[in-house]
Amino acid sequence: MGPISAYSLLFQLLIILLSIWQTRMSILKKWNWAFWAGVFFSFLFTLVAYEGIGSNPIIALLFTAYWTFLLTFTQPKQVAPKMNEAYIYLYSLYFWYVLGSDIYQKPNNLFLYVFAAVALYPSSLILRACFSTKVIDSNQKVVLYFWFLICIIFIYFNEVFVKNLFPYMAVHKYSLVGFTYTLISAVQVYFLAVIISLALISNPLSHMDRDGRSFGTRWKEAKRDSKKIIETALQQYINFQISKLQWLYLTLGSLFVFYLDAIYEAHLYTLLLYTLVLPLVHFYFKWSPSDNTEFLEE
Repeated sequence: MGPISAYSLLFQLLIILLSIWQTRMSILKKWNWAFWAGVFFSFLFTLVAYEGIGSNPIIALLFTAYWTFLLTFTQPKQVAPKMNEAYIYLYSLYFWYVLGSDIYQKPNNLFLYVFAAVALYPSSLILRACFSTKVIDSNQKVVLYFWFLICIIFIYFNEVFVKNLFPYMAVHKYSLVGFTYTLISAVQVYFLAVIISLALISNPLSHMDRDGRSFGTRWKEAKRDSKKIIETALQQYINFQISKLQWLYLTLGSLFVFYLDAIYEAHLYTLLLYTLVLPLVHFYFKWSPSDNTEFLEE
């Protein structure tokens, strides 16, 4: 087995280990032997497939999609990232920086302008939430929840998948660099896969039963199941009111990072900040400040 194939198998093992860490080992207690047998046969198939097709990363992607979708479908509360206005605001700023760069490079792309117009509402909502004297209502939290997912998905597809797809694929010998690239790739891609899976299971279409009942009945039940998933994910939402000074620090700090990114073309370091450091904080360690909105109006 060549180095790239070995790194790919290591990548999948890291996906398993990350999911165990993120759920605080609950998947070891709640998932039965049949599921783990399925995981074993998936790895066995992967090992055989690599001998035949070489270093095709599609196998690793399919395994990640399969694993994370099942994980989020069975334990959405365990895998949902901690969210508050500060995190959402930071990702919103980076979203607009990336989208602005795309528009600058492709000024005639109408889709980018339409996308920007649609993104104005959730962006204004998070900005208003930063200065509001009231706790945002549940409907606004749902909007910000999906906006948070959209920001992360857009950033990954625009920056990671387009420009830095599986960096370990470029390493053709066993080395510490190859292992490091594989570790970074696993953290980033697992984070993205879980975010996409959360977005998918939040859609009523993913809960539609195929039986003989009427479409209206099945659609009503699907919406109910979807609502439960969203409510479960929103339990990870922390009502943290940003002070004006904190807002200023977050804004100036982000602008400084974007300035360095643009002037010195430090795209890799910016990506590591938003797709490795921040996910480690609010996704894997699940750190978030405590609710501080007792003084606000309901």
